[in-house]
Amino acid sequence: MRKTLLTVVLSGLLAAPALADRAQFQIGYVLDSWTSNFVYSGSEQRIPASFSFSSGDFGLSADTAFVVGDYEQSSAGGLAPASYKSNQISDGTMGASLNLGMGPSLISTVAGTLNVGTGDTTWEGRSSIGAIPFLFEPSYYHGRGWGGNLFWTLNSTGEAFNWSAGAGYLLTTTYDIGLPGQSSFNPGDSLLVMGSMGGSL
Repeated sequence: MRKTLLTVVLSGLLAAPALADRAQFQIGYVLDSWTSNFVYSGSEQRIPASFSFSSGDFGLSADTAFVVGDYEQSSAGGLAPASYKSNQISDGTMGASLNLGMGPSLISTVAGTLNVGTGDTTWEGRSSIGAIPFLFEPSYYHGRGWGGNLFWTLNSTGEAFNWSAGAGYLLTTTYDIGLPGQSSFNPGDSLLVMGSMGGSL
């Protein structure tokens, strides 16, 4: 299954530049290092990578990140000292979007994203009981397993006044968070409704 998926993704990445009006690949490097006045210290090195292309009103995207973390927890505050090191890739995502013109001043957009479970699903459990400072340092490699979302939005394109409305469905699956007695966890599906309006000043 993974070999087939990898073949499809690589084929798409190779063919995309020839088919797209615009293709873009980004890779970076981010270093976070911290010491708090409570119990945590550590560092996190992150290499995010993303690829996107668009042709007319259609677009595709894919992204992931490789993260190396070194997390330390002192014995302050009555907590036992702990440390955790991690060296792995995050979950990957693959998305698609399509814009549909609905007259001179309305655009409807359908967008979906597939979450590919390549990350460490035990990260969430480790962050709640170990040395990972999840309270103030966001994690960039949650492993949530397979999942996805589908969104629809309607946007006005008026110059003086504009508005948008939309709805989305987020699908999650059961994954192992690595805690004794709580290995299977499903955060549940979600329904999101949004709206906004604005005008020029």
